[in-house]
Amino acid sequence: MTRWIDVPAGRLKTRVYTGTSLSKSPVLVLVLHGDLPDPAPSYQYEFARVIADRFTNIVATGVLRPGYRDPTGAQSSGDMGRAIADNYTPEVVDSVARAARELSNVYQAQAIVLVGHSGGAAIVADVLGRHPGLARASVLVGCGCDPSGWRARRRAETDNPMFDGPTRSLLPLDLARDVAPGTLVRMVVGQNDDVAPPADSQAYAAALRERGVDVSVEVVAGLGHNILFAPRVLDTLADVLKGLSGSPVNPRK
Repeated sequence: MTRWIDVPAGRLKTRVYTGTSLSKSPVLVLVLHGDLPDPAPSYQYEFARVIADRFTNIVATGVLRPGYRDPTGAQSSGDMGRAIADNYTPEVVDSVARAARELSNVYQAQAIVLVGHSGGAAIVADVLGRHPGLARASVLVGCGCDPSGWRARRRAETDNPMFDGPTRSLLPLDLARDVAPGTLVRMVVGQNDDVAPPADSQAYAAALRERGVDVSVEVVAGLGHNILFAPRVLDTLADVLKGLSGSPVNPRK
């Protein structure tokens, strides 16, 4: 079902999928897509549907990030930016956090798990630092965890001045010191990812370890950037869900 979430800029579109065997306190999983607006992002909805079908006691939600349109023509309110790592602003991060809180209240969730791909993973990382304790766990896939480094690489590769100058994006590395130590963070990145290379995930993980956060990075041989549906990602999410204390979450037979 489609559920619109009120935020200061207007509203965010989410698609909510629930399977069978829901307890009174399911686990809420929010899924955020990456930066590119073309084609219009819908894979966050499909991933949410897949995991709702795969696991018991899950409410899975695909979030259409602020400013983006999906293939139906629906648009979430807010500023999409120019897809140059400039959209991870306080307003965007806070809107995602509000959606997580509201849906958690609606479904009386026992825990929130945030899943993000690419720029969506950068936003998840920002949520972890700006709203510590909101999410019990996260899975960051091909994380754009170093927006400044990405912009510098793109400037060098393209010689395009659009990548110059500061943005209002929040930086995961700066916010790592504020992540709640009890948060579980799992990162999966393709060995051949030329958009958000493994070094970006490893640098963020190192910053989290200094904070005492339980974090791991898995670099998957032979894979590139668009790996959200890779079996290793689904297995990692399964491990996270099973590890939540008191969570009756199991793969379906």
